[in-house]
Amino acid sequence: MSLLYELRVQTKIYLIGDDANQIIGSKLPSNMQVLKVLFYNLRKVKLNLRQSSSLVLKEKMIFWEKARIPTRDFQRCIEKLEKMYNEWRNLQKHATRKNENQINKEKQFKDQLEDLFDIAHANSMQMISLEDDKIFLTLQRQKGRPGYLSGVDYAFMRNVKDKEERQEKLNARKKRHYEQCAATFNKRKFVIFFNHTFIFNKLLNHFFFFLLYFVESIDFSD
Repeated sequence: MSLLYELRVQTKIYLIGDDANQIIGSKLPSNMQVLKVLFYNLRKVKLNLRQSSSLVLKEKMIFWEKARIPTRDFQRCIEKLEKMYNEWRNLQKHATRKNENQINKEKQFKDQLEDLFDIAHANSMQMISLEDDKIFLTLQRQKGRPGYLSGVDYAFMRNVKDKEERQEKLNARKKRHYEQCAATFNKRKFVIFFNHTFIFNKLLNHFFFFLLYFVESIDFSD
């Protein structure tokens, strides 16, 4: 048995296997993926549990944002991850026990490792507008997490693009309407001003004519 093999065995993580420096794939991350990166941050990067959890979840959030699925409060996500880690710690403490209770707990824990590390908002199904996204989240919650992010992204982006184009057309119509209203208003102001000026000039002419007539009618010979 080689020294390299012995070292690899020694660095294996109980129930987890190897650690990982990042989350990869086209699905929403599983419990296993999250724990692998958490252990990498703890053992290789030498961060504490809270720092490691925060770093993992920030990376994990990218996948959920890409899927356009609303998530719960970040602090609650950290608490969920730390709870799972503490569950692993409790199992590790009694790893040498091989009684039925310990074996059943280990099996139950391992059976959940490939399940979705679910951080969806409690009202996510009501908050998600696209039916495709609801279906995707439902599938990801099943065993094996069927479905891929790429297909959902395409459908979503197409919908977003159509919505943006409709909004642009609506904004253009509004702009034309406002411009027409402004032009009509300015034209009416000019007409009103012109009419007022014309009437004022006409009255002024009548006044001067009357004044001239009045002056001429006065007899200055007295």
